[in-house]
Amino acid sequence: MREVYLDNAATMPVLAEALAEADQAYRQDYANPSSLHNKGYAVEKKITGSRERLAAILGVSASEIFFTSGGTESNNLAVLGAARANRRSGGHILTTAIEHPSVLEAVRQLEKEGFAVEFLPVSREGRIDLAELAAKVRPETILVSVMAVNNETGVCQDIAAAAAAVKDRNPKTLFHSDWVQAFGKIKLPQPEQMDLISLGGHKIGAPKGIGVLYVKKGTKLEPLFFGGRHQAGLRPGTENYPAVRAFEVAATLAAERLDENYRRTAALRQSFLQALTAAETDFVLNTPLAQSSPYIFNLGFPDIRAEVLLHALEEEGVYVSTGSACQSRKNRVSHVIAALGAPYPEGSIRISLGYQTEEADVLQAAGLISQKVRQLRRFVRK
Repeated sequence: MREVYLDNAATMPVLAEALAEADQAYRQDYANPSSLHNKGYAVEKKITGSRERLAAILGVSASEIFFTSGGTESNNLAVLGAARANRRSGGHILTTAIEHPSVLEAVRQLEKEGFAVEFLPVSREGRIDLAELAAKVRPETILVSVMAVNNETGVCQDIAAAAAAVKDRNPKTLFHSDWVQAFGKIKLPQPEQMDLISLGGHKIGAPKGIGVLYVKKGTKLEPLFFGGRHQAGLRPGTENYPAVRAFEVAATLAAERLDENYRRTAALRQSFLQALTAAETDFVLNTPLAQSSPYIFNLGFPDIRAEVLLHALEEEGVYVSTGSACQSRKNRVSHVIAALGAPYPEGSIRISLGYQTEEADVLQAAGLISQKVRQLRRFVRK
């Protein structure tokens, strides 16, 4: 039986094109880009080229692109850096109850530092209320953080409308959005009213260890690290050019194939759900299909423990998830599923598709999930 990998929201396999570029860079472009000699300058020029290409894909200026080690660092730099740099303007922060742990833990740290943090609830479908968001923005609100696509359910927020609602209420409030699960997968708005955007490379086929933070010109941030003037002093440390180059390649391919990949992935999601339903599997869908990315969806199974099902599938070579990889070893019930008020929170699993996922993969997985759920329920209901 073939291996079926459906945990692409945790990480996607590295694209062959991205891996080839990274390998070449490791072999040929190994000089430090901050070195004064020509070999270092050549790498610096290539990093500038990658920055310009990524900026063009986002529709921003190259000077607004900062390389990080991934989405978690980008979120931390955005949230902690913005709050600390702008504290004199106020101490109120707004975010949602379903953000990635790298945002939630960052704002909890800010609470310890004396900031007032409010968490917006979400509907059963996982969406925030834009009127409630606007109403909670105060004169002293310095930062709002709302993710574009949820990493556990795939639910999309109307991020352009959210940014507009915040700016209409208080133009000085900074707006940050986590685009890690959205970039390269769904059509995204121009970031005109957004001040900070986080991206992660390994969600679109680049290697782990590379991310981007878009910082709108004029936005004040405090760095998290110290010890160098790299990237205008905002993110000290020698740039990881092989990973930067791989991210550029992966992002370029994702942009070029965006519509094709979206249609194909939506069809795969539909095939999976139809197969699971046809097998008369008892489940609930925790993801509203009309308002979500096809790459991620969440299922709840009554009388099933998600981690037991996960390991039963793993034994057969099918890999899924119970939620965010950053939290999967900590909590039995996902904070996202709990915030939705979804039924069967202890029996919820995440299915996440990738660029490499095929029809045979989803059909095999659906059949095996149905089989394992029936087997496990026999033990529970005895």
